[in-house]
Amino acid sequence: MKTICNQALLAVTLIVTGCTSLNVEKSGSNEYTASGRSAAGMFVNYPKLRADVKSEADKFAAQKGKRAVEVGHSERNRFIPGFPYYEYKFELASPKP
Repeated sequence: MKTICNQALLAVTLIVTGCTSLNVEKSGSNEYTASGRSAAGMFVNYPKLRADVKSEADKFAAQKGKRAVEVGHSERNRFIPGFPYYEYKFELASPKP
């Protein structure tokens, strides 16, 4: 009985926290898209997903000695079937002085 409870607790924890995959791809001459997809479904924490994606874009830009400037964004929310995602489109710009 204890094993079943532990397995159920683990399953619920994985569902609620979900797995997030983040990546950055080039989408134009100086335009990039950072995106994140969550496996948490309707339990996704959107503010955290957005923050993670923007943080990934900032890290990518910092590696190039630049900063990320938002061009646009899009998302699929938890109420549409499938995995929720957030896309952050940005350009690389010179760092602020």
